[in-house]
Amino acid sequence: MINFYPGPSKIYSEVPQYAQEAFELGILERNHRSEQGMELIGSCILELKRHLEIPSDYSVYFVSSATEAWEICAQSLLVEPTFVYNGAFGKKWMEYSKGILPDSHSLSFEPNEFPMFPTHGDVCVVANETSNGTHIPCIPQEREGLIVMDVVSSLGGRAYEMSKVDVWIASVQKCFGLPSGMGLLILSPKARMRAKEKGERLHYNSVLFLEENFSKHQTPYTPNLLGIYLLKRVLEGLEGKKIIHSRLEQRAQQLYNELREYYAPLIENPDLRSTTVLVFKCDHPRELSHFLEKNGVLIGKGYGEWKENTFRIANFPAIPDLHYKELSRLLSIFVKT
Repeated sequence: MINFYPGPSKIYSEVPQYAQEAFELGILERNHRSEQGMELIGSCILELKRHLEIPSDYSVYFVSSATEAWEICAQSLLVEPTFVYNGAFGKKWMEYSKGILPDSHSLSFEPNEFPMFPTHGDVCVVANETSNGTHIPCIPQEREGLIVMDVVSSLGGRAYEMSKVDVWIASVQKCFGLPSGMGLLILSPKARMRAKEKGERLHYNSVLFLEENFSKHQTPYTPNLLGIYLLKRVLEGLEGKKIIHSRLEQRAQQLYNELREYYAPLIENPDLRSTTVLVFKCDHPRELSHFLEKNGVLIGKGYGEWKENTFRIANFPAIPDLHYKELSRLLSIFVKT
């Protein structure tokens, strides 16, 4: 099956080999506080910092999912945050966090508009909205408050300047080409200071507990050692992040141009279009999805308010160019039937 679903998505072909390596090395049977477990956690963090060019004084935590990272931020970091969003996942993040922080604020905007950010306080943004294919090209200005960005469907596919944001939230099942089951939470020194100021220690995943453990290459819970090993091995073989960014950007532009013959992009402003999740208007997405699946191709159906009139195509690094040629071929057949 050719997989363009926007996460979980195509897994790098080397992953089965890496999983077998982990089994043969015996790391999957080790205590995560053993010498081998701590060495693995530490070396994976170093590889992630190297590849993404994360500042050395930032902290990296492995958690179960980006959704857990939302919860951690609400519990341990945020103070009267403003959620700036234009799609289903940004809204879901806001609503979920508001259950923990009732004094949260929301600021919605239309998908084809540039957002207006508040000038002060904590601000939370989904930089790459998977539900509608928007990418926000700007970052809120520096402030006393925290800048928190959800980059679940773009980290690993875009060359972000990591020092510009206080908290990054991501997962491995999209642009990192891995199975689902692990999230990434990346904190600046400013964010760690906020955690100290809040002093929240009520939960097993409180930032203060995470920092105390990860600073020793340990975790306050039993981690996904297989996921950590797979991430480390994939990172070791990747091209530089700027090369990946450029390749995906070029391929996205080519796809937008080619598919426009059949389907228009949902996001009309090219400066706001995602290069990792492409969303197209379609009057019959169910029929299209069924036709493609019968021919061995999986796409993402519409999501949220765009469920019945769009479809979504992942443009992730692990997906080879040949797969997109097959997609174009099948789309040309479908529109003629």
